[in-house]
Amino acid sequence: MSTPMILQSVLELCAVLGLIFAVLHEDRLVAFEERLAAALRRRRLRVVRGKRASRAPRPAARRPYAG
Repeated sequence: MSTPMILQSVLELCAVLGLIFAVLHEDRLVAFEERLAAALRRRRLRVVRGKRASRAPRPAARRPYAG
């Protein structure tokens, strides 16, 4: 067997085992997905707030040009 064929077989085995685990432990998988999504939302919010907080305050709204 060549190295690429062995690697492909190992990855296929991991995919099948992962699928079986997902079917048997769906509730744990859903909980993990929710924790992951919450962590990503917190990280994105922190980045947005961090950029916003470091800027100088915005000036007051400008009046339209009167001509």
